[in-house]
Amino acid sequence: MSSSSKNEPDINRPSPSSDASWFRADSSGSRPKPIEPPPAANSAFPSIPGYQIVGTYSRSESRFVYHARHLGSDRFVALTLVADPQPQSAERLELFKVNYEKLKHANILHLVEASTWEGQLLLAFEYIDGSDLSRWLRRTPPSPHQAAAIIERLARAAHFAHGQGIVHGHLAPANIMLAVGVGSTVLARPPLNEAQRQSHVPREMLKPLSIPLGDPTNAADDTLTVPKIADFGFAELLSDAATNSVLDGATELHYLAPEQWRDSESIAPSADIYALGVILYEMLTGRPPFIGTTEPELQLLVQSQPPVPPRLFRPWLSPQLETICLTCLHKDPKRRYRTAEDLANELERFLAGKSIKTWPPEWRGRVARLAAIAVLIASTAILGVWAVCK
Repeated sequence: MSSSSKNEPDINRPSPSSDASWFRADSSGSRPKPIEPPPAANSAFPSIPGYQIVGTYSRSESRFVYHARHLGSDRFVALTLVADPQPQSAERLELFKVNYEKLKHANILHLVEASTWEGQLLLAFEYIDGSDLSRWLRRTPPSPHQAAAIIERLARAAHFAHGQGIVHGHLAPANIMLAVGVGSTVLARPPLNEAQRQSHVPREMLKPLSIPLGDPTNAADDTLTVPKIADFGFAELLSDAATNSVLDGATELHYLAPEQWRDSESIAPSADIYALGVILYEMLTGRPPFIGTTEPELQLLVQSQPPVPPRLFRPWLSPQLETICLTCLHKDPKRRYRTAEDLANELERFLAGKSIKTWPPEWRGRVARLAAIAVLIASTAILGVWAVCK
């Protein structure tokens, strides 16, 4: 939910002496280099034409996100500055804007502006009055139905992007924003009127689905949340060095699919389905499916070991929800859900209390083995009869 209030919120401004360094490319072009913030008379924030910065939203090694007012539209935005060792070409930036214009979806963060400023990439996104999923998970364990509802919405957004030929490739809790509002619990989509039916508008785009994400133990807490995916297209927009610096801190490598470890250049929709499965697993169990002390160890686990079934950590979990989660995490992309929409539909059936269509992964192997044995027995019997008759 974008903030459209005319009153600026009470934001704690960092002092000029804080450790908030800015980053620009160094002379070698290999990594962003920290430098001191530019001097300002009465402000700890930079002066960027067209914007009035009022606070710091978040910051990492190479990315600063400011809470700012876009003066042209008089609306609040999340103003992102990214240092990239390789200057952005006008063609690359224009392609990014054209692609992002295709992502008009209720559960994808809206892009307001994309440009450059003093050698840094400048991206203005809609302002979210809330938090990211990683912060929320640290303080509020979700219920299984809350987790399923969030992933269902994200899967539909990912499927919409895939339909536009765009794959995220770095889905993680840190780049999933939770737009918070207050109201009654809403889990059903609104009915379509006649005009909407005739317009063939995708049902999930008509209205964001609000999901109750308050304190599960407090029945009076009716906080609602609309999840929104951020950072679409970063991997294509930034150089490899900047992408690793900006995104790896968010992904922590736990959310990369096995095929991404082998070939980081080849990213298909199945990689986003895997990442959604990792996020669902973490929401259900409180931990990612694989934890390695070193990067090579983590890679070995992701590529060779099956995940521990979530019900071994949480025995009360639904076997159906566990099946959905483990199907997303299959090593073979072809054995995951065919599309993110298939994943969303299965979660929708689970949330509605219906039987899902997916078989547990271990059952698939058993059925395949039994089928192979049956074919072998039948073949042997046919050959035996043929030999007797001959």
